[in-house]
Amino acid sequence: MTNSSQPQAPKLRSSKKLFIIALIILVGVLIVGFVVTKNNSDVVAKADGYSVTLTEATQRLRTLSKNNEVKYEDLSEESKKFIIQEEIANRMLVKEARKQNVLEQKEIDQKLKQFEENLLRSALIQKIAASDVTEENLKKTYDETVKKIQGQKEIKAHHILVKTKKEALDIKKKLEDTSFEELARKFSIDNKTATSGGNLGVMYTGTMLPEVEKVIQEMSEGEVSKPIETKFGWHIVRLDSRTKAVILPYEQAKQPLANDIVKQAFHKYISKLLKGVDIKLM
Repeated sequence: MTNSSQPQAPKLRSSKKLFIIALIILVGVLIVGFVVTKNNSDVVAKADGYSVTLTEATQRLRTLSKNNEVKYEDLSEESKKFIIQEEIANRMLVKEARKQNVLEQKEIDQKLKQFEENLLRSALIQKIAASDVTEENLKKTYDETVKKIQGQKEIKAHHILVKTKKEALDIKKKLEDTSFEELARKFSIDNKTATSGGNLGVMYTGTMLPEVEKVIQEMSEGEVSKPIETKFGWHIVRLDSRTKAVILPYEQAKQPLANDIVKQAFHKYISKLLKGVDIKLM
């Protein structure tokens, strides 16, 4: 829905986390008898037959803490006990799961394969985008983005894209008793947004398709447009919100910008791999 091929304005309204923190499973198990050992530099604690090394304690700390610079050795005794408790509880859960045979070995192998594939994919993405995500490039993109959106409106909207006006009119009628998101998933030919129910994310005035922007300027929040024709086809647009664009300081905007750059580099690489691939649905 935007005209520019540059990274979209970096969602400058809100800072994203640099890392996704793993979900913590709270276990109602009492772990007693922790003994912090002094005679072994590797094993940092023992409990009921379990030994926890410094490496294992550090890895558990990383899954629980938002600050990756915190060291296990610098924690208070109570915090150390909490980290060890979480590590032991996790091992108990795994042991109990094996005992109850909650997963067949075939399922475990499938999940391990998925994990391996995700790990390889992530490593490749990092390699692809490494040359693009530099401080110099981030600062340049930030300056260009600020210049582009300064004084503009931030738009959040959904859309359904179809090939003909008749299809668009039919969909507009279907909206009387079917949700916008459901119709987008079923009928929209914009494969980048269809699976998310037509969510266009954050856009900015001055960067959108002129035909769409003109209509949106006259719409109220929550309103659904009449069919709009562009070079891509016919759009039905729902305006979700329109606010003044807020520009975050560079340090807060840097990670969202990096995310956008990585995403674009990845999509460009994927498009290159898929070029000439003939997909036939069976």
